[in-house]
Amino acid sequence: MMQLMTVRAVPWEEGLWTHVPEDVRSSPLGLTITATEMSDVWNSTDPAKTVHTENALVTDLHQGQAVEVAFIADMTEQFDQAGIFIVSDDATWAKAGMELSDGLLQLTATLTRGLSDRSMCQVADWNGRPVRVRAAWKHEMMWIYASVDGEPLQLVRMFPFEGALKVKAGPYVASPRRKRLSITFTEWLITDADDAGIDD
Repeated sequence: MMQLMTVRAVPWEEGLWTHVPEDVRSSPLGLTITATEMSDVWNSTDPAKTVHTENALVTDLHQGQAVEVAFIADMTEQFDQAGIFIVSDDATWAKAGMELSDGLLQLTATLTRGLSDRSMCQVADWNGRPVRVRAAWKHEMMWIYASVDGEPLQLVRMFPFEGALKVKAGPYVASPRRKRLSITFTEWLITDADDAGIDD
């Protein structure tokens, strides 16, 4: 018998901020987050370039679960970014989503275990469109997926992520080069990880 997937829509008010954003507004469409000016998250080999000022709204995430967000990609300035933030501590975290780089929108996924390691691919035609990003945590691995305009989710990256970690996750924004980046998130879900096409 097929097991039904558990899907929970996370109330915005359940989340806790890693850093309080410039502004937050709720509407029938969702939650619009305005990033703090010059906010970012990155662990560099140069301590002077390590920064943890992202605006992330997070709740508990456990192995065997997935976190999923949907938002309107609306990036216009260098390094504007939005997506999912997954955090255990300042040395152990991941982020995945959209980031504008050199005038082109990129689909990015970053794993940090001490130092940050980022992968990206160009998705310039996704800008201004509804995007969905999913991170599924199963068998001590994190599987990152993304899609646009309601199309099927596609695998972006997978990386080891210890099952014993205490983790929080949810939507995030950051704007390292400017102020007043506003992104509207339309959905925040916690689900079972099993539906994400993960092989046992």
